[in-house]
Amino acid sequence: MTAFTRLRLQVFKEVRELLPAWLACLAAIATPSIVGRWYGIEVLAYGLGTAALGSVAIGHEYGYRTLPAMLAQPVSRRRLFLMKMAIVAVMLAPICYVFASVVHWPTVITEFGFNRWESIAAFSLPVLGGLLVAPWITMLTRNPVAGTVLAPSIFGTPMSAVALLNALTGLRVDPPRVALWASLALCGIAAVGAPRLFMRLEVADAERVGVALFRWLRRQSDESADRALTRRHPAGLLLRKELRLQRMTFLLAALYPVGWMAAVLLRTRIKDALTIFYIASLFHALEMALLTGSLASAEERQGGTLEWQLLMPFAVWKQWLIKTAVVLVSATTLGCVLPAVAASLVPAGSSLAPTAGDFVSLKMLLSVVVIAAVSLCVSSVSGSGLRALLAAVPVWIALASFGVYFDLSSKLTARPVAAVSFAAIGTLVMLACGLRNHRLADAGR
Repeated sequence: MTAFTRLRLQVFKEVRELLPAWLACLAAIATPSIVGRWYGIEVLAYGLGTAALGSVAIGHEYGYRTLPAMLAQPVSRRRLFLMKMAIVAVMLAPICYVFASVVHWPTVITEFGFNRWESIAAFSLPVLGGLLVAPWITMLTRNPVAGTVLAPSIFGTPMSAVALLNALTGLRVDPPRVALWASLALCGIAAVGAPRLFMRLEVADAERVGVALFRWLRRQSDESADRALTRRHPAGLLLRKELRLQRMTFLLAALYPVGWMAAVLLRTRIKDALTIFYIASLFHALEMALLTGSLASAEERQGGTLEWQLLMPFAVWKQWLIKTAVVLVSATTLGCVLPAVAASLVPAGSSLAPTAGDFVSLKMLLSVVVIAAVSLCVSSVSGSGLRALLAAVPVWIALASFGVYFDLSSKLTARPVAAVSFAAIGTLVMLACGLRNHRLADAGR
């Protein structure tokens, strides 16, 4: 086999794995502009899509257990890393072009008071996060989902930290500008740390995907296994297992109160800061619904535990019922109740601040439940949580486009009984299809 043939096969393998995430990102960015509504979801798709590409470039080696074979190749690791990142950079270019064509970026960041060069840096920040930070987080945690959901927070987390520092110490620095430069500095650290980590990457067979992020949970499991065996109800054990599958969801939800507190502190420094964070809260509810459903079934299949889980002397439909309850309760609690509690704590006099009723309204609750059911159904036919998450986004956008095209939203909102009935039927159909697929050890259809 010639060197050109080896290179062609390696490039084909990388492109084949990145292509679903790339297509899903382009569809999520372009569809809202075609429909003509939901302005702002393009920004969310831009941030998550660029991070997903960087995470998949490294994460698919963990997902398919091909990391030992990749590291054993008689090829320089530096060359392998540069090839992966070069392919990611080439695929990010069309995403940037489509996003720039759909969204007039300067109008989006006018609220932050950036100049021309800072606006360009802010536009490039998601690309740098996907190219540098996402692979770094993926290798640190051994979890591609972690790289996808944590990399987009490289701007929001520093801005929240600066706002809290201003409130505690009395400093008068500009949080958006400081957060921008701090995020760029973090990208610089990742540019050095990611290649160095890839050069020293080792295969740890004892570490399952995602376990490295929560080693203390594994220690607790080992300690409990050493205790004397006791009789426990299987439903309680299954409930604990389902909660463990949602560890990444709980970690992402823990960042929300910090961001909300920063928005409250910045309401006098940034115009419409609470309104901006209200939109971010809607995206947070969407992320919680998508993430809880995507991880529920696909992570078991990826971890290789679905086969023996189905052989347990406990009915599969009961296991699915517990899984569904955990997904729906987690999605509504973290996506609706948590923002509602945060909104109720906003000081009086904030005229532009959202109210708690905005997050626990009938339309909001039904939307979160339906999206969680859709993502759970997609998860039942996916081989990994990241694939389910990337597939659930365009599926949800397609369903939402159908609703907008036929103007179902306004009609159902005016008729609560019809809205509840429509959502209940759709949710039951999705859950029934998911149960049928979940019964199969391999990904069903």
